[in-house]
Amino acid sequence: MHAGFAVSISERDFCNELIKLTGHEFENRDLRIGLSAVIEYGGLSFDPISKNALSFLVDELQFAKRFRGEPTFAEGAGEESGTHSLHVARLVIAVADAVLPQALELEGDKKERFIEEVNKFKTDGAIAGLIHDLAGW
Repeated sequence: MHAGFAVSISERDFCNELIKLTGHEFENRDLRIGLSAVIEYGGLSFDPISKNALSFLVDELQFAKRFRGEPTFAEGAGEESGTHSLHVARLVIAVADAVLPQALELEGDKKERFIEEVNKFKTDGAIAGLIHDLAGW
């Protein structure tokens, strides 16, 4: 039985860096810089207009009403939807990257197709993670 993916040191290090860029407890937090870091970490490629649109969407999510007034969150504690969405995208990228080594078991066209599909999932999944809370805004 598969016990699940281990968290790599690079993933843990990037998560800590992303927290420093976007965490509510940091005075100079900036979700747009966080988005750029996630895109770079994932090796994703977006045209400038798409990246700019995603930046505005994620930046606006920090003002969503999600979890506001929730009794389990102390005032000013926890993460808001923008930061949460960046971490969901980060997690999608980490899972996709953890699956990529399985391509080594394949040959020829199957290997290329597998890598292509995982990379497409990584891009599409990151976008989905970035915008999944827009419905609750």
